[in-house]
Amino acid sequence: MIKIFTDSGSSIKPHECEALGVTVIPLMILMNGREYRDGEELSGDEFYSMLIDDKIFPKTSLPTKKR
Repeated sequence: MIKIFTDSGSSIKPHECEALGVTVIPLMILMNGREYRDGEELSGDEFYSMLIDDKIFPKTSLPTKKR
């Protein structure tokens, strides 16, 4: 059996993942001194709001093994 994984930078929607059998691993986003799991602890809307309103430039890192 083959399993496909991608990180959240792929922007694959949850319904697409389910239909395709793809597992998305969240990237870590560092904004304003706090770390967030992309799509789990920080939504796209929240991310863009912080980016525009607070003018904070994010940093990202690879997904961790913890789930």
